[in-house]
Amino acid sequence: TGLIVDASDVAFSPAIAPRLLAPDGKVLYSQERVKFDVVLKNGTVKYVQNPKSINIGHIGKMPLTARVIGLGTLSPGDLVVDQNVANILAGSPEFLGYGKVVIITSPIRKIDCTGLVSNNIDQMIDWERKIAVAKGTGRINFSQKMDNSVRIRMMEKAAEVDAQRKLLEMILNINVDGNKILKQTPRKSNLIEGVVKNAVRCSAKYFKDGTAEVLLAAPFDGMAAENTVSEKIMLADVTVLDSHESGLIIDATGLGFRPALAPKLLDSNGEELYGVNMVSTSYVRQYGAVGYRSSLEGAKSDKRIGKDPLVVYADSIGKNTSHLVLAAKDANKIDQITHMTGPLAQGRVIIITKSTYDK
Repeated sequence: TGLIVDASDVAFSPAIAPRLLAPDGKVLYSQERVKFDVVLKNGTVKYVQNPKSINIGHIGKMPLTARVIGLGTLSPGDLVVDQNVANILAGSPEFLGYGKVVIITSPIRKIDCTGLVSNNIDQMIDWERKIAVAKGTGRINFSQKMDNSVRIRMMEKAAEVDAQRKLLEMILNINVDGNKILKQTPRKSNLIEGVVKNAVRCSAKYFKDGTAEVLLAAPFDGMAAENTVSEKIMLADVTVLDSHESGLIIDATGLGFRPALAPKLLDSNGEELYGVNMVSTSYVRQYGAVGYRSSLEGAKSDKRIGKDPLVVYADSIGKNTSHLVLAAKDANKIDQITHMTGPLAQGRVIIITKSTYDK
């Protein structure tokens, strides 16, 4: 009578007109399958974060439940369902035409400020959390007569402006690819300023001398998107699940690797095995080209690379400090990497490095 799609465990990006795909990439459900009057009135799907909030009146008393096994390679708004459900949907059951589909999504990502306050941070780029952090200080003259609430807000505002100034400076100086920093790219400054103005406040302190300290954090995920060649890879022809591996983990521990928005993995001949131009632009904007972790355990537990990632090691840094060279002992895995078109097009790559902070 309807369909419930559980996408709470994947990095799904809700869309107005999402699609459901079979493991071989065949489109099973899209806006084109829904009656026009239904689309105008109710849209193609309904989104919920809590399964208990699903309206039984929308999906009926006997809904089909779909398990999401991955994301499509063309758009973060594409979901791949398991083969059993795909077989049923391939028959175009009547409920699809009426848009009786509910997708369960994960909660909206919140910036994690854990530990930032107690560490007494002034300025920092956290590559693991993909955030820039800055402490601003503001002070006002207490000699003026004013209401205490007004005075506190003025103190806060002065500190916020100082923190935003520091955030902007840090983000503009983020390493893009080892050759340039963010302010040297075509990235529009007003977009970066928008990210800074919407930074999250992690803490605020007030002192009797009229001084306030405010700690702000702003995300920089997806800042490398402007440096990609738009959809360089023809992803429409890529099989969604074209390899056994669900993602790639690159261990660069102990190499002094310099984290970047768009790093590369090279073979011993300097040939590129992975880089930002292999990733769909829509995924780069949403999640960045790679993730960073400080341990293998942390990398394996990250949903970004799935349940069965391929682990390889880098034994050196290239001439560019943001390029990693695959270890000779893993040369036999090159064929596996080159056949991971689907996972790599989704940026399912994590680099392990102890240097996950820039201060």
